[in-house]
Amino acid sequence: MPIRKNPLVRLKHAVSRSVGGVLESLKRSVSSIKKASRERTDRASRIAAQARKEKDEYHKKQHRIDEMRRRLLERKKIGQIKKRHKVERKRYNKKRFAQNLVKAGIDSTPEDAVRFILFSSVALTVVAAIGAFYYFMQDSLFNWVFGSFMLIMFASLGFGMAYGLMWLAYHQYLDMAIYRRRKEVEDVLADFLLLTSSNVRAGMTIDTALWNAVRPRFGVLAKEIEVVAKRTLSGEDLHTALHDFAESYNSPLLKRSISLLVEGLTAG
Repeated sequence: MPIRKNPLVRLKHAVSRSVGGVLESLKRSVSSIKKASRERTDRASRIAAQARKEKDEYHKKQHRIDEMRRRLLERKKIGQIKKRHKVERKRYNKKRFAQNLVKAGIDSTPEDAVRFILFSSVALTVVAAIGAFYYFMQDSLFNWVFGSFMLIMFASLGFGMAYGLMWLAYHQYLDMAIYRRRKEVEDVLADFLLLTSSNVRAGMTIDTALWNAVRPRFGVLAKEIEVVAKRTLSGEDLHTALHDFAESYNSPLLKRSISLLVEGLTAG
């Protein structure tokens, strides 16, 4: 006959099993919660890392864009500076060329001089091309073809060479004309100043003394002094007119003489 267990013992075992099941369930629940929490934390970390990476890439991209923009602005500024320097250089060359024309005694503008050089270059190119064509043109077909080739070559390449040669020749002519006029002024400058001083000692004013000292044999100097006198009579300051006259020639002797004359006028 089986032994019956005490109801309290059975109850105790039943409660132990229930509590054990509950604890096991709680452990599994806690483990699952921790696992889910770790997964959420890892996912959040991955999302944050991806966000930081995208943010860094965005900042790098913006930095590259800003750098490219800065370089473009610098290139634009450099281009503007170069363009401005080019314009200033062109204006300076034009002004210097105009001054050389005045110093050479040529009554012409830079535009007229450029047109003259251009037309002369075209004429020289045409003459050279026609001469080469007739020189190489003979009865044979080869010479006809070769003569046509020389005509085209002279027409296309000869103009640049002719234009450069004409500019070189024109500048050489200007240098010779400037030197010749400077020598003509310096050769008669001493006689002119001697006559001027004699007129001043005779009681004339300096502008009248300059005007009366002009002689036809003074040539270029006589014309320049006439211009100075006319500018003075029209109301312009004598010092300014004499200074402009001295600056129109690359002559240290003339500049020194005019400087002493102006100092004498200032001193009375």
